[in-house]
Amino acid sequence: MLKKIYHPDKLQCLPEKRNFLARAGIHGSINTLDPEILNRINQIYLLGCQVIDPVVYHLTATAENFPLELIPESFLGIKSMTVFTSTLGFTLDRVITELAESNRILEAFLLDAWGSEALEALNRHFDEMMRSQNNSGTRRFSPGYGRVDIRMNRFIIEDLLDIKEIEVLESGVMLPRKTTTCLIGWYHEKK
Repeated sequence: MLKKIYHPDKLQCLPEKRNFLARAGIHGSINTLDPEILNRINQIYLLGCQVIDPVVYHLTATAENFPLELIPESFLGIKSMTVFTSTLGFTLDRVITELAESNRILEAFLLDAWGSEALEALNRHFDEMMRSQNNSGTRRFSPGYGRVDIRMNRFIIEDLLDIKEIEVLESGVMLPRKTTTCLIGWYHEKK
């Protein structure tokens, strides 16, 4: 099984501002925000766009090629499965850390929230792209839920996709921090 590498345009990672603000705990109309806070939010949004390096590593194979402990119970009856890992890269982590270390806590917090929503936007984009190429499929699923242990991330990163650029800790947490692994099961063969 050979992995493929997809380098999306940064535009595919841009989160909706309301989602980014909600993740940061800012609810309500953006028009009610203090102009200085709004300016800082806009600066962080632009900074996030500058410092990400989005990549998706993926492979699709028949279901019998995967160990049972990687296949969620909700995937019963699938014929094939796509496994993908998406990341925004280490530069985002470094900038968040630098902001925090220079006591710019609000900016670090906002950039971290922006990164989480940017990663979700990337995952949605890739999910939609895969669905346009395949027939009926399951919902997107990530290890750490149900019977699929989060420590399966190590198997996915090191054994299945052979990604040298991502580190997996014993806990299953991955570095860079804005990295996820996802699974989509397919009930029929490709179109």
